[in-house]
Formats: sequence, C-alpha cells, structure tokens
Amino acid sequence: MAYSFKTKLRDGRLREVIIVKQILLFGLISLFLTTMFALGQSEQVLRHRQRTQAAVQAAEDRQKAEKDAASNEVKTKPAVMNIDVQMVLAKTEYKTFAEARPFAVGRVKDGDLLWLYIRFTGNLGRYVQTIRDDSGRDRYVLFAEIGPQGDVTARSHYVLEFNKDELKLTELKISLSAGVPGHNKSLPLFVKIAASSAPGLWKNELRLTNSDALPRGLDDNLATAGLIWDFAGGAVKYRKVLEDYDSLSLRGTTDEARLPIAGTFDDPVLRTELASKLKAQGITPSNLYFADDFWLEYSDTPFAPRQSRTVRAVFSYQNVKDCRYGIANVVQDFDPINNQYGDSAISLRTDISILCLILKSAP
Repeated sequence: MAYSFKTKLRDGRLREVIIVKQILLFGLISLFLTTMFALGQSEQVLRHRQRTQAAVQAAEDRQKAEKDAASNEVKTKPAVMNIDVQMVLAKTEYKTFAEARPFAVGRVKDGDLLWLYIRFTGNLGRYVQTIRDDSGRDRYVLFAEIGPQGDVTARSHYVLEFNKDELKLTELKISLSAGVPGHNKSLPLFVKIAASSAPGLWKNELRLTNSDALPRGLDDNLATAGLIWDFAGGAVKYRKVLEDYDSLSLRGTTDEARLPIAGTFDDPVLRTELASKLKAQGITPSNLYFADDFWLEYSDTPFAPRQSRTVRAVFSYQNVKDCRYGIANVVQDFDPINNQYGDSAISLRTDISILCLILKSAP
C-alpha cells in the first residue's frame, strides 16, 4: 500500500508539473503570437504612415512646381493700344511698315490679297509673353485673333511663337491670304474665316495681344485694325485661296513636283509615332523631316475653346521603281482637365510622284 501511495503521489506531481509546463508553454505561445501581431500592426502603421508622407510630399512638390512655373512667367510691360504697337493692312506687299502705311486699307472684296504690317516701339521682346514650359524652355508668344468690331468675342485665335533671336525685331510682315513659306511669314487667320463667310457686309477687326486671359476688354490689346469684308457675292475666290494655302505655305507654289521646305521643328517622340503610322501603311521612309518651325496653335472659338495645335512632316520613299513622297498632318487637341495637349491624330497624304533626282537633294 505504501508503494502504491507513493506511486500515485509521484504520478500526481508529474501531472501537476506537466500541467504547469503546459500553462507556461501556452503563455509563451500567446506572448509570441501577441508580439508578432503587434509587430505586424506596427509594420502596417509604418507603411501607412510612409504612404501618407509620400502623398503629402508629392502634393507639396506639385504646388512648388506650379508656384515656380508661375514665377517663371515673365510679366509683359503695359502698352498703350495702337501707340506702342501699330498695325496696318494692305493689299500689296511692301518691304516695310512705313512703305505700307500710306496704302492702308479698311475694306476687302472676295479674293483680294491681304498683308499685315506690325511696328513695335522698341522691339518685339518688350511685348511678348514669356512662358517656361515643362521642359524648362522659354517660349515667346503673342496672340492674334479676328472678331466683330466693338465686340470682345472672336471667331479665330492663333498663337504666334518666336525664337530668341527674333525678339530683336522691330517690325513684322505677315501674309494673310496667299500662303508664304517660312516661320511667321503667313498665317491662315484671315483666309480661314473669310472662306467660310456667308454673302454680306461684315465689320470685323484684327487684334494683336500679349494677354491670354479671358475675357478681355475692348482696350486690352496691343493693337487693332478694322476691316470691312464686302462679300456681296459670297466668298468663292477665298475658298479657292484656302485650298491652295497649305501648298503655298509648304513650298511657295502649288506645283507638287517641288518638295516642301524643311523647318527647324523636331520631336523624337513624334518621329516614333509617325514611323509607326507609316509602317502600318506599309511605308518605310528613306527620309523624314518636319516642314514647320513650331507647333501652330489655334482655336476657332476662344470663349469656348477647342484649342488645337498642328505640325506638318514630309516623308519620302520608293514605290517599285518610282520615287514618291507624302505629307503627314499632325493635330493634337488641348485637354483642359489635365492642362496638356493630348494624343496625336495623324492624317497622311501619300503617293505624290517626284523625280528621284530631286529626292537625292532633299533635306
């Protein structure tokens, strides 16, 4: 009996020890799990805090960039309209503003040639709006538009862009009807609207400004030039002028046997887009160049802007034994929500015959 009691007693103690060990083990496991959970929660909190800080930093960086961009915009000096900057319209090409001034016109009929002469007190650089774009490049611009006399609305609005060397100019001469090759040598501002005009007598004016703020007042321009459009029989001739305008502004003639003149514009991304578009058409160009110096930015209705910009490119290739070339017209619409121009819409005109000898001398 004694032996049995001791055995039972020892077995009881063993059970007690085992129970204690189990309790200790459970406690350790619980502590381990609690610690791991706490660590996991801490890591989640840390990651959340890091994401929040990154978002705040990104917002601060955007605000700083917008502030820097605003500070980089050079404010233009105030100018007295039609005094500091003067404009005259003439039906004949003259060398200077002074030569054109005695022959200034205030009325045109369907098909009349039209030239714009602008003279600046000082130089062009005093009046342009200077804007620094996203790449850090300074852009020097003025805005030209046509609208009804005595009315702040406008029917067409174009951006004139200049390079740094041009800021020294004291005069500009721009063809408003027959297209002339070369940067700022011609502008479709007038002929595009004239060609779409209904028969009648229209009192319009051409305006030049360095302000892109809308709406503008009647006196918020650098200069204005009134012009009556006498289209009693319609604008049949101007429609033909508009048809020829693109060819004239590209090559100075309607003879497509002459290649368009090369401009200074270039854009590697746009080149890639053009190459992809041509490849899809089964065209491998032997040469590709742009025929403009800048994007031409315009809006048909500035108060409800559908602003766009265009640039033209020329590509040459060989079709069997013949030499051909084509013209690509690239259009990008402005996206006001994202404050940038959107994707390119590329239209192609292909298979224009040309002598292979001419292509060898192409840009």
